[in-house]
Amino acid sequence: MGEILVEVATDVAFAHGVPAQLGISGDALNVAAAAAAAGARVGLLSVLTDDDLGQAIAARIAELGISTRLVTFRTGQQGVYLVHSDPEGQREFSYARSGSVGSSLGPDDVDPAVFASAGAVVAGGIACAISESSRAAVMKAAAVSRRFVFDPNFRPRLTSVEDATAALLQLAPRSYLVTPSFPGETSALLGTSTPAEAAAKLLGLGATNVAVTCGAEGIQLEGEGLDSTW
Repeated sequence: MGEILVEVATDVAFAHGVPAQLGISGDALNVAAAAAAAGARVGLLSVLTDDDLGQAIAARIAELGISTRLVTFRTGQQGVYLVHSDPEGQREFSYARSGSVGSSLGPDDVDPAVFASAGAVVAGGIACAISESSRAAVMKAAAVSRRFVFDPNFRPRLTSVEDATAALLQLAPRSYLVTPSFPGETSALLGTSTPAEAAAKLLGLGATNVAVTCGAEGIQLEGEGLDSTW
């Protein structure tokens, strides 16, 4: 569950007339697409614009093997981001998502029966950050799901450390799995200095399982019935 964004990408510095490629992306879509590619039955709860753009995005979602039954169409503006290279060749991201139709996602969009029957429900910190209603939808999903998975996905440009930490503290006790990244999120949101400390703190808060992602170094996996695994 979460917001879907239109991506406008170019591999040169952004300027009038440069060639660019149009696509769709977003953390929720990326997770759903990966799960579908792995053979899972997947649905995506999101809000799209009620116009040709929204229909085109929905068609792409279906092409990826993701059910669109939970997609809602509303009047508004689809969130957009630009990704381009700056004069030094570094990738830069610019977002236009404030007040987007995706941020109108709310608790009324969460069907308790659907979420309770799902094998797993995945949500992230971005959905908590884009609006109060979207955050409330995530909280409701966590309350009614059998297995709720939360990725903190902390983005300083979207939310503060304090708000992101508050969301994590609320959701950890309701989560079957929490997947913070080390060292960025574990340090900023948990105040821990090692993956093992981060996992222990989240388990102490009530999370059933924790997978601390450490980039190329691997994953610290701790949880119910598990020995500490690296």
